[in-house]
Amino acid sequence: MRHFIGTALLFSVCLACQQPVPHKSDLLQVPSDHLYWQRAYPSRDFDVQGWQVQLQGIGLETKKKTSNRSAGEWITQGPGNAGARVNTIATSPINSDLILIGYSAGGIYKSADNGISWKPVFDDQAWLAIGDITFDPVNPQTVYAGTGDPNISGIPMVGNGVYRSVDSGDTWQYLGLEEVGIVSEIIICPSDPQVIYVATMGIPYFRGEDRGLYKTTNGGQTWEKILFLGTGTGVIDIAIHPSNHEILYAAAWDRIRNYEESTTTGTGARIYRTVNGGINWTMLEGGLPNQEHSRIGIELSESNPDRLYAVYVDIDHELEDVYTSSDGGDNWAALPTKNGSGMGSSPFGGFGWYFGKIRLNPQDEHDLYLLGVRLWRWDFRLKQWQRVDQFTADIVHADKHDLVFGPSDSLLLATDGGLYRSTDRASSWLDIEDIPTTQFYRVAYNPHNPQLFYGGAQDNGSLSGNKDDISHWSQYFGGDGFRTLFHPDDPLIFYVETQNGGLAVTSDGGKSFEGATKGIDASDFINWDAPVIMSRHNPNVLYYGTDRVYRSTTGTQEEFKPISSVLTDEVVLLDATSNVTVITESPHDAKILFAGTGDGNLHFTVDEGDLWEKRSNGLPDRYITSIEFSPDLYSTLYVSQSGFKQGEQIPHLHRSDNLGENWIAIDGNLPSIPINRVLVLPGNDDQVLFAGTDAGVYFTVDAGNNWLRLGSNMPIIPVFDLEYNPVENVLVAGTHAKSIMTFDLAQEDLSVDIDTRATQKVITQLVTWPNPAHDFLYLNLKGSAEKPAQIVDAAGSVSRFALRSGRIDISMLSPGFYMLVLQVKEDVTGIASFIKL
Repeated sequence: MRHFIGTALLFSVCLACQQPVPHKSDLLQVPSDHLYWQRAYPSRDFDVQGWQVQLQGIGLETKKKTSNRSAGEWITQGPGNAGARVNTIATSPINSDLILIGYSAGGIYKSADNGISWKPVFDDQAWLAIGDITFDPVNPQTVYAGTGDPNISGIPMVGNGVYRSVDSGDTWQYLGLEEVGIVSEIIICPSDPQVIYVATMGIPYFRGEDRGLYKTTNGGQTWEKILFLGTGTGVIDIAIHPSNHEILYAAAWDRIRNYEESTTTGTGARIYRTVNGGINWTMLEGGLPNQEHSRIGIELSESNPDRLYAVYVDIDHELEDVYTSSDGGDNWAALPTKNGSGMGSSPFGGFGWYFGKIRLNPQDEHDLYLLGVRLWRWDFRLKQWQRVDQFTADIVHADKHDLVFGPSDSLLLATDGGLYRSTDRASSWLDIEDIPTTQFYRVAYNPHNPQLFYGGAQDNGSLSGNKDDISHWSQYFGGDGFRTLFHPDDPLIFYVETQNGGLAVTSDGGKSFEGATKGIDASDFINWDAPVIMSRHNPNVLYYGTDRVYRSTTGTQEEFKPISSVLTDEVVLLDATSNVTVITESPHDAKILFAGTGDGNLHFTVDEGDLWEKRSNGLPDRYITSIEFSPDLYSTLYVSQSGFKQGEQIPHLHRSDNLGENWIAIDGNLPSIPINRVLVLPGNDDQVLFAGTDAGVYFTVDAGNNWLRLGSNMPIIPVFDLEYNPVENVLVAGTHAKSIMTFDLAQEDLSVDIDTRATQKVITQLVTWPNPAHDFLYLNLKGSAEKPAQIVDAAGSVSRFALRSGRIDISMLSPGFYMLVLQVKEDVTGIASFIKL
């Protein structure tokens, strides 16, 4: 059951009104767009086709070779109850207990017991976005799946064509149509299963001639495009006459989505009919509003095939009208949908391009359902619409995408939050799956409750739980969830982040929250996944990134002040990447900070922000996704980057051993794909590293010379974040398709030291003065004995000095920035930064 509502959720709605947002918005305003721009920069166009080819190659290589991956297994921790978007439902025509559902990013799941239990059946494929699933009506053991997300809501959700299973979905074979990008619907001819129609939307990120309606007459061996309506117009919905299989209907939709052009409406949005299997087509009129529209959905009655319905989304992305025809599409009339019809005032919530579907009871030509934010049913007798997804045992998740009719008044409903069943024709509903397919942006480690796992998820807020109670994870904040920052000393204090940098804090363990962005300039450019960190040295200190870096030093009574100028390029190429994407603080020196940006800039400061210096020379001009300091080596840090173009051999992972003065590529044999997160395992002299990529997690035990895929059972899915849980000794992965997964590092010979704090030497901050200094640097250390000291310059060169009588003679040093390293005791190393004048 999903009952994610409460104080935190309600507060998050209010917070969204207060949080800073960009004063210049991108052309597109949908959550996953930032994933596109990450990979596109410095171009305005992302090489989606090349990216598809690369991921598919990784998938084939992973299946073919076991030598490129380790033998351990990932464990899915959950949540199962948070849900994710189900795009399509298919039930066997001979066994209603056999159900297949396709997710927008999580693949296909199968139940053979009417939804009691589920198993993934598509995870060994490279493309887990599913647009449609259809059983063969003649050979019901055969089923077809089309990949890609017809709702066109994010970059991981393109597809690579059509697949077929001959064992009711257990295994799959590829049938082609790789070039079509997104499959919106598949229809098998009821009299000849060798004849298959596939509606496609193309790759929506650019115009092209691969969209339209395709047909095969030989079971998928070859394909012919039988309807092409334009380089920006795809076919979003189709219907076939149940007895005259030469008659088909196709609904077209104009949809392009890139930085230069965001098209959700157009004059190509029309309904077409063929009476000869696609040889000729006629645009239907007869009362249909043939002007500019957005998405169209069409449905044909199986009990009376002359009866058709069509839903039109208007250019304002609200419902325009629902039309019906009783003569096979020659003439149409609008059903009541305005005032007095019972229909809500905004059934599509202002984003009708995301819906545009109607469903019809196969036994009753008048029993019609409209799928939108809510589910609406047409009462033919009363000529009224009724909402039928409320007043029920389980709260039905918003946003409906498919509805399937079963025996004995049963219905299956696909939503943004999973699958529901009604056994009383929509009077009540039950959630019937707890499948872990939540899409996570960020994960977090809570030192006060290390047996639980935490993360921020798309559409599902911030969640916590583990596999022991996978169906009862808790949501502790709403919105689109991102980072959670836990106070290391007080378990009642933590911060939660939502989209566009919304930040809130609780001081009572989550019972109540307050906004925590005071001082942030709302006119700054800000990332959808804005960086916010808590100081490792002082939990009262927070850092926050817009296109500048801010600091607050007042704990839960935050008061942010800028400590940098704008760190992005003066010329803005993309609004979405012209912001700070990463902030990190040295674990060895609280004065040292690094900040990376979406337009490839890296800056650092050694004085808590008074002076910033660029450190991106030697790095590719690509979106910076993470910066990680070595936990063991003072001057060493790592930078991971996004960006992709086929054939471009640009390293996405670098290391510096001198605080960014120089960079070394350490991508080794990693596949050339975006890297979203790099993590260094403590206590191993930086030999053990992990990389979260668009294709899963990789690791190295030799500092990046050689890499292996971690584990034998993670699908080819994007991993956006990694954390190390030292108490459980597990790597935590925030996947954007399969919820939170963990890997027990005891499965690998990594020489892991679980209690790193107990075995590492203690590093302490020395007190020095004056700073800046001319000739002598003084230290407040007890004892008069001479001590050897090392001074490291900005290039990483080390010079040896001596501490005598509480001071060090630095008169021979050139002006500049330096680090002092001094052995205070046998197990205590002191450090300090200073400037020589």
